[in-house]
This record gives sequence, structure tokens and C-alpha cells, in this order.
Amino acid sequence: MMDRERAEQLAARRNARLRAKYPLFADQLPEETAERVMREFEGYARKMAECRDRLQARAAEYRDRVRQLVTPEELAALEERRKVLPAGEEYEADFWHRQLRRLTEGGGTP
Repeated sequence: MMDRERAEQLAARRNARLRAKYPLFADQLPEETAERVMREFEGYARKMAECRDRLQARAAEYRDRVRQLVTPEELAALEERRKVLPAGEEYEADFWHRQLRRLTEGGGTP
């Protein structure tokens, strides 16, 4: 979450930038506020959290489907390979999706 001081600074910078860009209309431009900046950032953070949740669910689904197609030893080997990649949800979903595609599209063992 963004703190109030940072939001005020960002709002002031946005206001200054707009006034410099449109000097003839500076007195008619809507004033950016810290509250609006904070709401904007909270909305963005909420969307990102929802996206991470969807990616985690998708990764779990792909992993479960892969688990059904391989032996426990193969799954353990895949999990070790997964550890090499960064820890983000997008990497997790992508890794398990690629493994599932290899197994189901005739690509053989992962």
C-alpha cells in the first residue's frame, strides 16, 4: 500500500506536469489528489493480487494433471527442474503448462 506522503508527492508531480503541458488551461484542469492516487494504486494492487491468485490456481491445476500422467519419480524430477526457475507465479504456471503440453501432445516424457 502506498503511504500518504508518497501519494501527495506523486499527485503534486502529476499536477505540475499537467500545468506545464497545458499552461493556458492550468486553472481549468482537475486537481490530482493524494486520495485519488492512493485509490489508483490500491486498485492496481488488488488487480495484481487477483492475477497472482489465478496464476497459482492454474499452476496447481496443471501440476495435478501432470502428476496423473507421470510416475512419482518423474514428478519429483520435474519439481527439481522447477526449482531452477524464479519463484514467481507466472513461472510456476508456465513451467507446468509446458510439461503438460509435452505429455499430451505426443512429445513424450518431460
